[in-house]
Amino acid sequence: HIQTALTAIMEIRQPTALHARALKVLLTHAYQRVVDILDEVGTVHFARFIFLENDTKLALMTSYDGSFETYMKNYIEVAGDLFDLMLEHIHDAPPLPVQQYRNEFIEYVRRIDAVSDSPFYSAYGNLTVQDILRLQEEKGR
Repeated sequence: HIQTALTAIMEIRQPTALHARALKVLLTHAYQRVVDILDEVGTVHFARFIFLENDTKLALMTSYDGSFETYMKNYIEVAGDLFDLMLEHIHDAPPLPVQQYRNEFIEYVRRIDAVSDSPFYSAYGNLTVQDILRLQEEKGR
């Protein structure tokens, strides 16, 4: 597979109701910026945030192209400040800002990734985001 799955599950700080509400507001207001960032980097097939266990945890689920290290480095560059805002509400977050503490952030994400033991399925596992966009553009001509 060219694609890789990430399921990063973060524990929300206490008091969880306050921090979960702040995260929901932040993610709602940052939605268009997140879309723009994902389009700019151009390697993410799918991404979503899900609040779990009565808003005590926040999961980031993505499917992306390339290596974990490249994926992380790209997003530290273009979205480091957004991660900083989110991580203020997360228990046991890495030191901030993430652009200054890159290795700690990468290791944190690696640690909270709920890696699946089962195989990863994709209907188009050998196509990158850029391949799909190119095929879509060619079909539209």
